Amino acid sequence: MANSSPTTTAPPLVFQMSDYLRRYESLFVLTPQRMRIIVDVFEETLDKGLKEPGQIVPMIPTFVFGRPTGDEKGDFLAVDLG
Repeated sequence: MANSSPTTTAPPLVFQMSDYLRRYESLFVLTPQRMRIIVDVFEETLDKGLKEPGQIVPMIPTFVFGRPTGDEKGDFLAVDLG
């Protein structure tokens, strides 16, 4: 007896969206090795800045230049790390 259940496949748009999301997700993947490098450089910077009086300990920069107006066009990604 043949299997009469229909085969279901996701529409092409679902695959396209999945690939799109996977591509952007990969930009935010932080491996343990990469995290170790970031921490080491941050610690070195702090040590250098705190070693003696008059040194500068740099702040993490922010690039917020204004508020959304509602007239923006295109794709945007907002990440709040604080």
